[in-house]
Amino acid sequence: ALTLDSSQDATFAGDVTVGNEITLNRVAGSYSSTLSVSSGNLITNVVGASAAFIVKTGGSNTLTLDSSQNATFVGGITTGATININNPASDKKISFDRTGGVSMSIEHDAASMYFYNETDSVTMFKMTNAGSATITGDLTVSGGDITLGGTGRIQGIDTVSSNTDAANKAYVDAAVAGVPT
Repeated sequence: ALTLDSSQDATFAGDVTVGNEITLNRVAGSYSSTLSVSSGNLITNVVGASAAFIVKTGGSNTLTLDSSQNATFVGGITTGATININNPASDKKISFDRTGGVSMSIEHDAASMYFYNETDSVTMFKMTNAGSATITGDLTVSGGDITLGGTGRIQGIDTVSSNTDAANKAYVDAAVAGVPT
């Protein structure tokens, strides 16, 4: 059954099936057109003046798509598949903005992947597409083993100051110089 009130608002009793699309025309003087679905408290709001598409649940915005095609989610994003960030015109970036803390990002350009401290403008970790890695700051290996898989070398070893320190070449050369042959 269809009921039409004095304002020409229609109320349907039962299901409404649409074959192709629903077109919402905004009322003169209004900046939005709203499609409300009472089942599940879902309200979809198309806002013309700000050029945004807003999805609401329980009366609160949960997803906003703005005119620049940026999406803002109020809650978390959960997926059972892959999230692809694919913009061929620019570098890729995922930002983690923290109120009162350090903001971080994971970035990828044509040559490398980066973990970046946005607050202090510091690249903390960089791995090139060829597999070389650079770490800014200290590296702690909790497992206890460091294995070189090739013929690489460890450089920049400081002067020995503890029995558990690795020795550099100068230290070893000086130590064995006094040993009789």
